[in-house]
Amino acid sequence: MPKYAQSALKRTVWNLSLGREEAAAEKRASALRHEHDKLLAELDKPNGARRVEMMITAQSVDEQIARTERRHQVQDLPNHGGLIVPLATHHWRRIPEIIANSDDAPTPEDKYRQLAFSQALAFGDTTRTGPIPNLPQPERPTDHVDLILYEAHRQMLEAALSEIAPRASSGDPALRLTALLEDYIKSAGVRDSTATHYRKMIRPLIETTGDHELPKYTQAKLKSYRDHLIEATEASPQTIEKRFATLKALWRWAAEEKSDVWPDLTFPAIRLPKVTQSTEESRWQAFDDAQIKEVWNLVSEAWGPDSASRLAPERRADFLMAFRVMLWTGMRPSEVFKLDASNVADGILMIRETKTLSRKLPITKHLSDLPQFLSDGGFGSVRGMSKAADKMSDYFTKLIRPKMPNDRLVLYSLKDTLVGRLQRLDVGDDLIRAVIGHKSGQGKLRHYKTGLGETPEGRAKIKAALDKISYW
Repeated sequence: MPKYAQSALKRTVWNLSLGREEAAAEKRASALRHEHDKLLAELDKPNGARRVEMMITAQSVDEQIARTERRHQVQDLPNHGGLIVPLATHHWRRIPEIIANSDDAPTPEDKYRQLAFSQALAFGDTTRTGPIPNLPQPERPTDHVDLILYEAHRQMLEAALSEIAPRASSGDPALRLTALLEDYIKSAGVRDSTATHYRKMIRPLIETTGDHELPKYTQAKLKSYRDHLIEATEASPQTIEKRFATLKALWRWAAEEKSDVWPDLTFPAIRLPKVTQSTEESRWQAFDDAQIKEVWNLVSEAWGPDSASRLAPERRADFLMAFRVMLWTGMRPSEVFKLDASNVADGILMIRETKTLSRKLPITKHLSDLPQFLSDGGFGSVRGMSKAADKMSDYFTKLIRPKMPNDRLVLYSLKDTLVGRLQRLDVGDDLIRAVIGHKSGQGKLRHYKTGLGETPEGRAKIKAALDKISYW
């Protein structure tokens, strides 16, 4: 990037991915060259730098609109150096263009999310998105002609959204699907992560049919929703089964809790696609002995102290330690990043914030440097970072995929690798469950058995097993 343009364009190198397909890459390269030349030409005009900044900000916001709900949650809206306010003020003028472009969205859910975000940005209407941090409140135009266009575009956008998912029905708001789900979550006392999962499971139904009282979801509507999941989103049978399992559980709860309102409430009979893959066939795969050695070499080179990576040294150190901790504890990266010095006492790692069971693990000799690492502020570069676990996972996949094209080998394969090594030692399922924090398989014995991690003798057995595991 020419030096005179770097400040306005906020980049020093024009470094963008072209993708894997040759034909698509050539087409994208041509489009990027055109965009590059257009931006440089614009900079040569009077006040060009300001216009270019606005163009880049508009592009950034469009990208955020496209991805904001891809992870099923509204993201914070960056301020873009104050440019977001004038951009939002005129965003309503682009509504016809935005609606037309939304037809390219891969699924109706993606189209709905993009349009709902535009409704919030252009008109300040967040009823479909929920609160958005830093969202500027746009002002209605005062010019008579502009006001007519403004209202026309607002109605046009509402019509496009209503075609995908009508506004909530006029029944009692406390009896609508989203409200009842929140009541169900409270009564069940589930973890925050489980509550988030439940909301994620019902979201496509609300986006495609609206938020209604439960009897409004007839057999015909739910069959249509099932077909939409199969055809439009290409969801796997396992995913469809999970989405409907959440709905069925909610209906069973509501049939008891709201029997005075709906004495005959039952979930309509819906035939779901058959799950043909077993758990063993669909789960992540473990790395074999040769692969885990190669993986260690790759991450050591990329995240080690002598790496040429553009990642900050602190971030590299945190990622590398997290990788090792996962291999000898079975923890998830999001759980590892929450560890600090308070999680260690007398050679014991106390794992509190976890999706499964909180547990105590003796610190294996292979992680003997972990207490000092945490005492020195380890994981500080990632502890407060948004989506840190996802970013580590993405980095990891990019590192190993050229060498290991099997897409079932991912960062989460480290837990499978650990379990496989424990099975080789023939330590028994109780010890494996104590290490990775799973409670399934114990049945009513949980009322009588003390977990291995809760006693000195049990922790000694765990440490002996973990100390025997060597990966490289």
